[in-house]
Amino acid sequence: MHYRPTLTVMRRWRRVSKCVICHLRDPVVKTYFMFLSSALKPLSDFNIAFQSEGVQIHRLEEEMCRLIKRILGCLIPARAIVGGPLREVEYGAGHQLADEELFIGADTKAFMKSTALPVSAEKKIFQSVRRFYEAVLQKMFSFFPLDHPLLKDMKVLDPAARLDITPATDDWIQAPVDTWGMVWLAGGCAEGGIVLMLARLRPTT
Repeated sequence: MHYRPTLTVMRRWRRVSKCVICHLRDPVVKTYFMFLSSALKPLSDFNIAFQSEGVQIHRLEEEMCRLIKRILGCLIPARAIVGGPLREVEYGAGHQLADEELFIGADTKAFMKSTALPVSAEKKIFQSVRRFYEAVLQKMFSFFPLDHPLLKDMKVLDPAARLDITPATDDWIQAPVDTWGMVWLAGGCAEGGIVLMLARLRPTT
């Protein structure tokens, strides 16, 4: 049976459509979308890199650290990232870049310059940018198993690093069967293996 929307439904759709169009024409909303298009690219690249059908687990620790450094570099000075453990890097208020130095993307910055946004709107946008980066970093530090010995030893799967095997590498070779199963999932399942591995390796408190 062919569905025919009632007059009430059509009127509701019309009101919603007008509201959506109005929002999309708002330069502040467009600024947010342009910012997200730039800011989400490192996260998207990280996700795509581990959707390969080939074994990628030996790259996981390195890529996690690289991703965190990229996001930190959008929010704080580069000098604050060098020389210490990532978990010890301060990125809260008082350690962040000035508004004009925050990474928002070249297109976003050009659009904001060409658009006469109220000062209050610009201030709110930069506050939202800071909250976005802070939230992303909090999630990554909470769920990424940084410095996990198993991930460090997984580098033996990289042909270029097989000569750098340390005595500690033997520890995971003799790991329990369930650990080997986890490794197999992470290495061979393109769709959900990495997620399973992160869940299993999440640091305990």
